[in-house]
Amino acid sequence: MYFAGGSYELNTWFESQKYAKQMSQDGGDNPCIYEKGSNLSLGIEPGLVAYWKLDEGEGTTAKDSSGNNNDGTLKNGPQWIEGKVGMALEFDGNDDYVDCGSDSSLDITDELTVEAWIYPTAVPSGQGRTVVSRYHYHAPPTPDTGWNLGRVWGSDDWFRFRVEDGAGNRSWAVKSNFWSTYLNQWVHVVGVFKASEYIRLYINGELVDNNTTNVVSTIAYERPLVIGARANTTQSFFQGIIDEVRVYHRALSSSEIRRHYLATKGS
Repeated sequence: MYFAGGSYELNTWFESQKYAKQMSQDGGDNPCIYEKGSNLSLGIEPGLVAYWKLDEGEGTTAKDSSGNNNDGTLKNGPQWIEGKVGMALEFDGNDDYVDCGSDSSLDITDELTVEAWIYPTAVPSGQGRTVVSRYHYHAPPTPDTGWNLGRVWGSDDWFRFRVEDGAGNRSWAVKSNFWSTYLNQWVHVVGVFKASEYIRLYINGELVDNNTTNVVSTIAYERPLVIGARANTTQSFFQGIIDEVRVYHRALSSSEIRRHYLATKGS
């Protein structure tokens, strides 16, 4: 409901109790406008450093809606398609991706959350399937750097959130039987890292792994942030649809992640 001037008090019952507590500011200029439903915008929250809604529907730019200007450039032709919330991008699993650059706002070393909706249409090949990444693989003995959400290589049924400290140490949280379970359906994936404390993986709003053993104290970076492939953009191409990619310089809580999932999952 919209009002021009005046003051109003509105009392109502929600017809669907599923959304009774899932209200959010709509992300526009007016702080008094709220919305609910399956196309719910989460707005700009504390610690948000990048937010690719992927709603453009045309062109070769994926706009960052966080205000940090981390706009992405489409490479090798990912296709605009109807997504989980508005529009999204479909990736062919061969060579397409989105290069979102390496601005200093993305050089997060202490608390990191990476979130996306995905619709996988193929299991990992021998080169894996990556959703979002700043991971760079080096042949031994040079240590790897960055982080990766997805399957960085191999063809097994795991899904991981993995971070590297650039000194040969790594930490990860993992879900087994992922690709076979969620093939050809929408699934909400979130990785959370807090230096020296924990690394977590959430699937559809639920915590599936909480690793607190020998968690690295930092993350080292060499590569830009990439959607749909490993950050060196030569392997681990995602096949399917990716939507609503968000990166936070903050370790989101379980309740926040659950709220995000419920607010955008639809019916």
